[in-house]
Amino acid sequence: MGLIDRVLGFLRRYQPVVLTVTVIALMAFLLPAPKKAIQSALGEGGTGEIAQSGGEAAGAGPQAQAGGASRALGAGSNSATSPAAGTPLTFAQAQTEGIRLNFGKNCDTTTGRIKVPSRDAAPCVAPPSGPNGGPTSKGVTAKEIVVVDYRAQPDPAADAIVQAAGANDSTADVQATFKDWKAYFESHYQTWGRKVKLIFIQGSGPVTDDAAARADARKVDLQYHAFAVWAHLGAPSAFTDELAARHIIFITGAAAPTSYYLKRAPYGWGILMNLDQGFQQAAEYIGKRLWAKNATHAGPLLSTQRRKFGLIYADDAERANRPASLFFAKELKKYGATLADMAEISLDTTTSQEQSRPIIQRFISEGITSIVFTGSPLTPIFLTDEASRQQYFPEWVQMGGNLVDTTFFGRTYDPAQWSHAFGISQLNILPPEMQHENWYQMEWQTCHAPTARAEYRIIYQPEWVFYTAVHLAGPVLNPTTFRNALFSYKPAPVGISSFYRSFGNHGLWPATDYGVFDDTTEVFWDGNAVGNDEISKPGKGMYRYVNGGKRYLAGQWPRSEPRVFDNTNAPTGLSSLPKQDEYPKYPELHCK
Repeated sequence: MGLIDRVLGFLRRYQPVVLTVTVIALMAFLLPAPKKAIQSALGEGGTGEIAQSGGEAAGAGPQAQAGGASRALGAGSNSATSPAAGTPLTFAQAQTEGIRLNFGKNCDTTTGRIKVPSRDAAPCVAPPSGPNGGPTSKGVTAKEIVVVDYRAQPDPAADAIVQAAGANDSTADVQATFKDWKAYFESHYQTWGRKVKLIFIQGSGPVTDDAAARADARKVDLQYHAFAVWAHLGAPSAFTDELAARHIIFITGAAAPTSYYLKRAPYGWGILMNLDQGFQQAAEYIGKRLWAKNATHAGPLLSTQRRKFGLIYADDAERANRPASLFFAKELKKYGATLADMAEISLDTTTSQEQSRPIIQRFISEGITSIVFTGSPLTPIFLTDEASRQQYFPEWVQMGGNLVDTTFFGRTYDPAQWSHAFGISQLNILPPEMQHENWYQMEWQTCHAPTARAEYRIIYQPEWVFYTAVHLAGPVLNPTTFRNALFSYKPAPVGISSFYRSFGNHGLWPATDYGVFDDTTEVFWDGNAVGNDEISKPGKGMYRYVNGGKRYLAGQWPRSEPRVFDNTNAPTGLSSLPKQDEYPKYPELHCK
């Protein structure tokens, strides 16, 4: 195993990442996915199989869609759903079908969504008219749903990074924040007479110990009889594989390819953009906007040359990430673009430092004008230092994710090199923290600021996925209705400081989607910009967001020349929320 698995085991890669409050928050979202997930999805290693040992969801195909709920409703009826129904009747469906129904005082009839201060609030659903389905699945009774929050065993090196970054949430802070968000959702979302029984566990062994991870998953099943697991900071693939084999839902902060989820459907759900989706967006950006043009953003010796791309991807001795890099190369060919070279570099910091010199020398000899990098955010420290040492100033084209697109890490790279850095980011431009939707939600519900200041936005994500599914699943809760519920969720209009959230098939991706975020934006590095980084540390050098932070879905990138290194309408952050990003506000019922 390399640095990321051995040292930053609970940290994962590739995301939008909605949550740029702190480096630990970003690490949770953006570092490399478990190697087995990539292997099984892209064809090198991994079985791609799960045992079907019974249970209500066995054999449920991942392509199944919610469709219309099977309801027995007449005009004036107040029945949410029939006992065997799919998703319950929503306010929008009732309006379309001309059904007169009282959706309750918690429904905002102007938006059709429940009255919480969120752009992504769940749609109003018809309230229950009778008892729920009782024990409808493992871990589900008439009164409770058993959920386990899983956190990988801490690593001393990872703890040191967290401390240095200033992200000092204690275990008590994190657990209190989980409970605060739980209270928020259960106060407003429909849970059909059930409340979550939340159990906190920590990994029993290092993240590299597959046997310990599988033992933890068996414990989740046999001792706690859980319906679902929240793993907002990611989890070892051995752990999630065992959960899927036991028909336990998991919601993870570790990005994995789409096919990983399809092979484990309907149990696995991601709070990030799927790994291959991120590569697909990067290939589109390069293929449409950069290919067959001069490297105008490189140093003087390269800027008049036709672009020639080289990929540097971080990997361990088992070369687990090579299939993902080959997928990226294949996607580029759709636009007629090619990679002149692909160089593998170790995830281990000592080794990668040694490898940087021959890789840079190789790229110089090949005439590479534009470097695309994916891997540990520490590796560019060595690569950029070595490039400057050899007086080589290529373009550094961002792929999005893996912390390289954070101001925090951008400031650690050689400034002469990073003045040529631009590309796409899954992160979003942020307003002042106290205007952020999640901050406002927490104060609105609890009357106090978030307790876990480093992780409160991340903690929100799996709970949003879970409670949205429960809300839309109806009184009969099991993995199949859970899936159908999320597939039925209609995405809210996206702004610039928010993300496009969807699951299932909405015409965005070629395959059924089990990862929540779908869009990206364009950024470039401004070495002269002054301001705070993601953990509120002031300094010089920041990423700027092109076109005010405008976000793009796959297929939407224009073919025009990128407007990078032009500060016009390219802020580093927002001074206030723009109109299109404003969330609804309701009376603070809990703070009187």
